[in-house]
Amino acid sequence: EFYIHKPTSSTAEIIYTMLHDAGHSFSLEMGIALVAGIITDTGHFKHATPDAMRITADLLEEARVQYGEVLDLLSSTPHDVSMRIAMMKTAMRAQIVRVGDWIIATSHVSSFNGAAAATLVNIGADVAFVASAVGENVRISSRARRAAIEKGVALGRMLDEMGKRHGGTGGGHDGAAGLEAKGKQDEILSECVERVRQILEE
Repeated sequence: EFYIHKPTSSTAEIIYTMLHDAGHSFSLEMGIALVAGIITDTGHFKHATPDAMRITADLLEEARVQYGEVLDLLSSTPHDVSMRIAMMKTAMRAQIVRVGDWIIATSHVSSFNGAAAATLVNIGADVAFVASAVGENVRISSRARRAAIEKGVALGRMLDEMGKRHGGTGGGHDGAAGLEAKGKQDEILSECVERVRQILEE
């Protein structure tokens, strides 16, 4: 039994590396699935590492994947009605905190947290946190715009620290991260906002 610890921007990169190192070849279908996974996990390469770009290029060449075909597939995949309702509820319940010209938004929803946080950023928030209850735990998904990241917001590190302090787990990228821990939903959301506020006010 062994473990490898290496920062990776997508799960698809891990799968590719394991299969590649084991000598497997990649069919067109496998290539499309892995490239789609890299695109979605990295937020269309907004949070991609150089390794993610190299692996994508390797898949395009080795599996003869047409990049435009993958984008067409992703854009044509319909969202089910429950997801669309969740996005609308997220916007309706949003709480907004303004820090100068920065906007921090929080909300809560029963599912689709990650997509909900991305929706809040897409409609104007610089940083967004969306919570949901998971049994006795609270699950938080977060997203941040590039400008907020450049200002110093590092969601992955922040939620990792909060997870440890609240008896749970957290982590992710600077611009997209998650947390699951024990505590009250409103209190954890407030702590997230306060931490980001301190960074943006510096």
